[in-house]
Amino acid sequence: MAQNLDHRYTLKPEEKTYLAGLGIKADDLLAKMNARTNIMAAPWARHYSERFGGLRGMLSRPALTMHTTMDSLAHVAHESAYRAMVEGWGCLDRLVQVYVKGVGHCAFTSAQLLATLEAMERWLNTGTRPDASFFPEEKGFDNKFVPPPWPY
Repeated sequence: MAQNLDHRYTLKPEEKTYLAGLGIKADDLLAKMNARTNIMAAPWARHYSERFGGLRGMLSRPALTMHTTMDSLAHVAHESAYRAMVEGWGCLDRLVQVYVKGVGHCAFTSAQLLATLEAMERWLNTGTRPDASFFPEEKGFDNKFVPPPWPY
């Protein structure tokens, strides 16, 4: 569903300097990337994603998200973007976001998953939004973590 047709890759001078420090020739890399701006997504995949995959932030029911603080696949700043969308719809009372100290994508322990499920079940059954007491630091939750803004 992703494509790069008509895309031009660029880097800021400070990014080129950083890459040079890693032994990477940024201009050579950019030339190779810009020579391959010919990837076209399947139209059916884009249509499906637009129809069913879009997040708008309008919550009609409670939603609880859990994210590791160091996720290289789905950057934790996505949580900031989602929160902003939900806030834009005036639905923050239906959103709880929790963070787990850890590295990796969905690198949750059984205890963390169970705590989150219990919190969500109670919220749905009682209407009482879960607070930090449902996500104890002894189980690896980080109730003080604030994700960086999007875009990072």
